[in-house]
Amino acid sequence: MTVSALDNDHVRGYRQFLNGFFVQDDWQVTPRLTVNLGVRYEFISNPSEVNGKISNFADPRDAELRISKTIFNQNPSTKNFMPRVGLAWDVFGNGKTALRTGFGTYYEQILPRIYRLLNLSPPFFRFALAVNPTFFPTIDFNQLTAFQPNQLTIRGIDPNLETPYAIQYNFEVQQQITETLRVAAGYAGTRGVKLFQRSNFNLRVEDILPDGRRFWPAGRPFINPNFGPIEWRTSQVSSFYNALELSVEKRLSHGLRFQVAYTFSRSVDDGAGSTTQEAQNEPLFTPIFWDLQHTNRGLSGFDMRHAFVFNYNYALPIQASRDLRSQILGGWELNGITTLQTGTPMTIALGFDRARNGLSGARIADRPNLRAGFSNSPVSGVTGGCLGVRGGQKLGGPDLYLDPCAFELQPEGFLGNLGRNTVIGPGLANVDFSIQKRFIMPGEGKQLLFRAEFYNIFNRPNFYIPGQIDRAVAESGGLNVFTDASGAAAPNFGRIFVTSTISRQIQFGLKYIF
Repeated sequence: MTVSALDNDHVRGYRQFLNGFFVQDDWQVTPRLTVNLGVRYEFISNPSEVNGKISNFADPRDAELRISKTIFNQNPSTKNFMPRVGLAWDVFGNGKTALRTGFGTYYEQILPRIYRLLNLSPPFFRFALAVNPTFFPTIDFNQLTAFQPNQLTIRGIDPNLETPYAIQYNFEVQQQITETLRVAAGYAGTRGVKLFQRSNFNLRVEDILPDGRRFWPAGRPFINPNFGPIEWRTSQVSSFYNALELSVEKRLSHGLRFQVAYTFSRSVDDGAGSTTQEAQNEPLFTPIFWDLQHTNRGLSGFDMRHAFVFNYNYALPIQASRDLRSQILGGWELNGITTLQTGTPMTIALGFDRARNGLSGARIADRPNLRAGFSNSPVSGVTGGCLGVRGGQKLGGPDLYLDPCAFELQPEGFLGNLGRNTVIGPGLANVDFSIQKRFIMPGEGKQLLFRAEFYNIFNRPNFYIPGQIDRAVAESGGLNVFTDASGAAAPNFGRIFVTSTISRQIQFGLKYIF
């Protein structure tokens, strides 16, 4: 059982102003070379509260929160200048080969979605947890302060938070093959700097062993013994995205139009972001080890190594008209979208605080050890059998997607050596198709359109990540929990219960145009 108590004065009158200014110009350097130059500046005021009800830590080690009218010690947006450069070059001067490149800096503004968590901080708001008590208490909600301070979950934001920004750059070569056919190849990259991170600051005090490892003896106090978990939002994360992009496009001619696009990419970052939606398939909260930030670096939760999309539209060459032959054979149109994608990564987590560092609970988890000789993404071959799983079972399917024998509990008091987002989830293959028939009706401009649409026409099951038994939970980014506190395997570990796409659906439509 979990008991919570609330002083729910959570209404705030925040005030904040955003102003944006930009200048840009296109410079025709030569008849074949155009340069676009620009700069944008966005100034956003330091958020304030009309009644002075901002409760936040000056330092998360402090015994008390500071009450103030503004959130940040100084405005983090005063230097938010964003240069932009673009270039287009007609390489041979014949209008058939073009080189395009661009560079830009983009700041993410610190808006209410980032700081409104302060609405849930004492003394204006209290939230306490008593997890699995040994008795069933009677709660008097008129005595909400009866909870001990170190049971309080505190939410805070770094008062010296810096504005996150991204540096984006791209390079593409386009070649016109015919009047209606064009191919392109390019590179796109994004470098994220000082991105938001949501962490539990208040871990237990650790020992640093001679070999550099962290160790938590049993019963260690919290860094700030005055409080329980401190949900601390900072801007510490870096990210790196690089992609090769290939495409073929045919404009409409002879009734046919199509586009083909392929992307080979890799995205790496240090953390899952600051919202549940950003933390798909991995723990939302991570421990803060400023000197070990690199140990949390792994594939981004949205990383997709290969992505292929093909869409087309084809109108049969016989036009619709009122004669019998054309009414039967003419006016047909075919449309389709084919999508092929590799899977996104997921993190294997423990269902309890094996490291004894105080990091536990929903969306908060330690990681286990990886056994010697095993892949950190064990989704192919067969399992040798362990933890109640029969040996010889094939991996990669819904009955057993990944091998539980690849992981083991680390020694108590230590962090596991398994990385973040190492296991690649199931891929996706889907075909949507539609067919349309146009009938010419008596009267000027009157037509009847019949349309049949087939979603997932081959009824292929595309699976979501293992371990989730409910689509809503899966789509919110549930964890892959390896074992419980006894070391027994979690009952759903490695098994798939949820699909990521719908089963085949067919719908019909009729439209009369007059």
